[in-house]
Amino acid sequence: MYFWKIDKLKDDIVNNKLTQKDEFLYVIVWFILFEVALTVSAYTGGDENIYDTISTFLDITISLFGIYYAYLKNGANKGKEFLKRYLIISFVVSIRLIIITIPIFFLVSVAVIATEDLTSLNIDNLEDILVLLYILIANIIYIYLCAKHIKDVADRTIISN
Repeated sequence: MYFWKIDKLKDDIVNNKLTQKDEFLYVIVWFILFEVALTVSAYTGGDENIYDTISTFLDITISLFGIYYAYLKNGANKGKEFLKRYLIISFVVSIRLIIITIPIFFLVSVAVIATEDLTSLNIDNLEDILVLLYILIANIIYIYLCAKHIKDVADRTIISN
């Protein structure tokens, strides 16, 4: 199971080296991480506001578009093994994106805390706006990377056949 090395993962996919057990493990680990993220977000406290509603709407919309975009990059109806490719590649892309964006999110959080007492900003809900933008940008990057790597596998599979 790969957690970071996407090139080796793509090689294994192209060369049909992943077993059903490998695929199962990616799905299980992905599901566990997804559930943990949902549980943590449900218990972060605070009242739901318009930014939460906007964030949820954008997240669902972007995710649906992203899955369709990745499907097209895989070759649409002519493509092969979309679900397998999407689940496995999205797992590694997610791990990489989380590791890279945690320091950025930390810095943004520190900036928000540092500016909370500054009345000169005069911006209501700055933290909500920054979190919304962060999630939006991270989701777009995630979709782009997943689709790019799925296309790489699809293109390499066509060439190797």
